[in-house]
Amino acid sequence: MERLCLLEPVLAASWVRLGGVTPSPIAISNNEFLDEGLSDAGFTVPTTIQGRSGVYVNQALTFSFKNNSVYGFFEDARVMDLACTVMYDELVDFLNQVILVNPKTGTIQEQQAKTIETVLNNALKTALINAIPQEASAASAQINRANNILADNTLFVEVDVTPAAHARQIKLTIGFGLQS
Repeated sequence: MERLCLLEPVLAASWVRLGGVTPSPIAISNNEFLDEGLSDAGFTVPTTIQGRSGVYVNQALTFSFKNNSVYGFFEDARVMDLACTVMYDELVDFLNQVILVNPKTGTIQEQQAKTIETVLNNALKTALINAIPQEASAASAQINRANNILADNTLFVEVDVTPAAHARQIKLTIGFGLQS
């Protein structure tokens, strides 16, 4: 668990290049690559990797993994937590702000929607896209322009985060051939 706390959200605790979670080899009897029962149940379990010393985690899973949730991998859930924190921090500043509306529809005026979107998208870009390492492949925020904010005093915002992928399996084709 300590490793998860020290890593940037996007990095998988199971990334082999980081090294084992324990430096010295210890005997473990479970091989999740042969018997995937615990992984299927959402557990994060230890494993060894041929040719590498130490003990690794097979995958850092949340218990939503067994339901095929997009939040099944710990690193994806952490990136979404970061996006939520950033959006909360930015959006709370807009609470009870004057919102100018279209006098015929009660919807937010276009210029004000764009101004708020710029603030939100800049925050997402700073925290997720321009971060080192980059936390997500893409992220954007959009204000709902159809809602009659004059009627219900609610500003609806939609945020989309495209996560980074992780090579959880690698398939190699190799053989002898002629050079052209």
